[in-house]
Amino acid sequence: MQEYQLFVIPGLLQTAAYTRARAELTRIQGGVSEAEAARSVDARQMRQRMLSRPGGPSYLAVVDEVAVRRPAAAAPVMREQLLHLADLAEGDGRTGVRVLRQDAELRDYWLPRSPFSVYRYRNGDPTAVAVDNETVDLVYTTADEVKPYVELWDRVDEAALSVTDSAALLRAAATSQRGD
Repeated sequence: MQEYQLFVIPGLLQTAAYTRARAELTRIQGGVSEAEAARSVDARQMRQRMLSRPGGPSYLAVVDEVAVRRPAAAAPVMREQLLHLADLAEGDGRTGVRVLRQDAELRDYWLPRSPFSVYRYRNGDPTAVAVDNETVDLVYTTADEVKPYVELWDRVDEAALSVTDSAALLRAAATSQRGD
């Protein structure tokens, strides 16, 4: 799995505290009940476990620097989240995190308009793409629909910082969080 995320930390990489903070915000905005918010946190943590199970998928997320720098939760939650991402960036390689700097130049200036995920299957099933928006995720499965996102992923991947530089940026951003 390959995911580009523009404004928030990818769900599969969120700490429980970050997930709870984002779910609470959705609840306050009238999107879900308290019980639904709690269930969404539990469900996300369950999905995260697939990354660490034997034979689980490999996963690389490229997170835009906007998601790293713009607070999406209280400072202690953001610090913990960013340090968690830095640890993952320096981890075993099966789950990876890299940062796309705000000043990164993508080949041919082709910029992502929204977050998206590319799913490539080991069993030979066709590649699929999920595109996130505010109300629904769109899933594309035909070659004509998938191809532009695979090409866009390649550009994002080329332009993202190295693992080492990403981890350093994430740690620096964690220490620069204001507030308590």
